Amino acid sequence: GGQFSFTMDEKGHVGSVYGMKEMMERMVARLNVPNAEVIMQSMGKSFDEANFKQNIEQSFAVYPDNPVKPGDTWVRALNISSNGLPMKYDNTYTLNSVTGSIANVKVSSKLSSGADSSTTGAKDVNGTMTGDMNYDIPTGIPLNGNLNMKMNMKVSAQGQQIPVNMD
Repeated sequence: GGQFSFTMDEKGHVGSVYGMKEMMERMVARLNVPNAEVIMQSMGKSFDEANFKQNIEQSFAVYPDNPVKPGDTWVRALNISSNGLPMKYDNTYTLNSVTGSIANVKVSSKLSSGADSSTTGAKDVNGTMTGDMNYDIPTGIPLNGNLNMKMNMKVSAQGQQIPVNMD
């Protein structure tokens, strides 16, 4: 029964978010369980306004600065925090095709982070992400896609640097 709203500019950056905290409070209140306040605090860390903005911007901050046609390419950089680890995505997008009102966009990204993170113990993160996304042209909403990520990092554990490779 709750709702929230947000503003977004033409570049896909989220401005203000309205009603999210109230919606979360209403959800927890309706659970009618002991320790609802603890649940709210825990949920608040995952579903707070900053995380919401970041997640939405990841989906929408792909738009080119000018109209494009199939074969055209544009570049966007995105800085996010993933579980306390700052990550940079250097993204290259190519409009593969347009079918009706659906744009098929090829995605090629380089991921990096040289910073240490006290909460994750990870450092020297680098990797790639490739795949395709489909967008509804009138609304700009991502409909579906397939992205493959490969990431390498070093994780500190008990005084050792452990290499971690993920696909």
